[in-house]
Amino acid sequence: MSTVKIDFEKKIGKVNVMHAVNNGPCVAGAEQTRGNQDDFKAARIPYARTHDAAFFAGYGGEPFTAIRNRTEAESPFANTFVCALVNDSGGYFPSTKAYSEGGYEVLSSAFGPGTDDVLVEGMTKLLNSWK
Repeated sequence: MSTVKIDFEKKIGKVNVMHAVNNGPCVAGAEQTRGNQDDFKAARIPYARTHDAAFFAGYGGEPFTAIRNRTEAESPFANTFVCALVNDSGGYFPSTKAYSEGGYEVLSSAFGPGTDDVLVEGMTKLLNSWK
């Protein structure tokens, strides 16, 4: 394990306390073939909780930046982080504007214009249900 050095003399701004990382210790079970308790124990992380610091919105593919920006802007949470490739990869999720610009991601996407609206509206509805 690497050694982490912290310079307490360097001021970089306010730090929000966060108890650990997302996804706490779990044992292998029906849906999980490997537990991670040993990893948490080795890292000296007793449990995980991020719900008081931020919210993570995950898409099962690679959303364009415009989708990320809209998701964060329309989220009811003060700190929302958009995660890509969550649980699976549905491919690229281009913004509607990107279809007029072309490019590899647009041409290889299985989705069409308007996908960004469906994704952001669905995620916003989901986020609002948890507020």
